[in-house]
Amino acid sequence: MSDRTNEIPLEIKAKLMQHYGLIGKQQTKSGTGEQSMNGYLPPQAAAQSMKPLIIVPGVGIGPLKLGMSRGEAQEVFSHNSTLEFYASHMEYDSDDKLIGMEISNPYGPSSLVLLYNGVDVFKTKAEALVSVIEEAAPYIRDGSSESGYGYIFRELQMSVWRPVVDEEHLTFATVAIASPGYY
Repeated sequence: MSDRTNEIPLEIKAKLMQHYGLIGKQQTKSGTGEQSMNGYLPPQAAAQSMKPLIIVPGVGIGPLKLGMSRGEAQEVFSHNSTLEFYASHMEYDSDDKLIGMEISNPYGPSSLVLLYNGVDVFKTKAEALVSVIEEAAPYIRDGSSESGYGYIFRELQMSVWRPVVDEEHLTFATVAIASPGYY
């Protein structure tokens, strides 16, 4: 996974980070007076309330950041049991750094809200969510996307998936992001 040829284009990454206010300044977002580095919310502040978590491809989901150690991820989870519950897959490289994460919401009521570009990924109809994500990068045209089950947005190193495509299951069940070169 160390191949950097599929790295997210800088202009896309910069655009997303600027959109979410993650570059250029330090901000206090927690209301506790804690400073956040480049706009990232410290894990302790994130645990105080279950506010929507922002998905930033190439960076992270809420307080979980790609490149953090397993211990740092466990620290985030120790302050946020809801996020830990819905984190269905965490993948680490040989240096024990986080290279991929998947968050699941199996169609039930959830206190977890994940936003991509201001859109709730678990409450937005699949076709509408794909359109929103595709504004930033195209998805891989394959059997999974043609059938509506899953979409991989390679330029963003992001994917969405659902186990069933029918009139009852209109939204995705998982969202995943990964380090450059993963997909």
